[in-house]
Order: sequence, then structure tokens, then C-alpha cells
Amino acid sequence: MLNLQGLLRRFRPLAVPLGRAGPATVPVDRTADHMAELADVFAAIDAIDDEAERVEDGARQRAHQAEASARAAETRLTSTARERAAAERAAAYVERRRLDEDAIRVQLEAATEEAHRIERASRARIPASIDNVLRCVLLSPPS
Repeated sequence: MLNLQGLLRRFRPLAVPLGRAGPATVPVDRTADHMAELADVFAAIDAIDDEAERVEDGARQRAHQAEASARAAETRLTSTARERAAAERAAAYVERRRLDEDAIRVQLEAATEEAHRIERASRARIPASIDNVLRCVLLSPPS
């Protein structure tokens, strides 16, 4: 249990030196004074926190929009690339076929020329072959 002097010390202002008790007063709530003093600071901090949260939400929304936009662009680019790839494959097929046809035409021309050369050579040898066959027939003894 508190004695009278302990009770009086509770009501003494903090700045009062020890000694005779001063006039009786109501106890001062220093914590409430400090809280009231810091209320403006805490209100400013709360406002900054709210603003930071709004900025973060806005940034998050912009990030989601940018991501959606990037996905749409990716889809468009992929579709365009696939279409271009199909067109390039078709063009490559046509070009390859043209080159193959050109190669076949060159080979056919060479084969035709070779056939004409062989035919000319054969025709040139026919009279000599006929003369050779006749000579053989004429020189052979009669049977």
C-alpha cells in the first residue's frame, strides 16, 4: 500500500524538485500529451501511406495493362509470322519447282542434242556399212 508521500509524488509535476509537496493537482497524462503532439505526424504518415498505396495500385494496373498489351502484340506478331512463313514456303516451293523445271529442260535439250548427234553419226556410217556388207557378200564364195 502507498504511503501519503508516495501518493503525493504521483501528482507532482515532473519538473518539480523533490522536497515539500506542492499544491495538490490532477495527475497529468503525459502519454496523451505526447500522442496529441504526434497526431499531426501520424496523420501525415497515414496520408503518405495512402498515397503510396494509390501509386502502387496505379502501377499494378498499368503493369497489368502493359502485360495484356504485350500479349496481344505477341499474338499479332505470331500470327503474322506464321502467315509470312506459309507465304515464304509457298514461294520457295514455286521457285524450287521452277529451278527443277529449268534443270529438266536443260537436260532434255542436252539429251535431244545428243540423240541428234548420234542419229547424224549413224546416218553418216550407213553408206560405209552398206558398202562393207556388199563387199562381204560379193567376196564370199557362192554356196
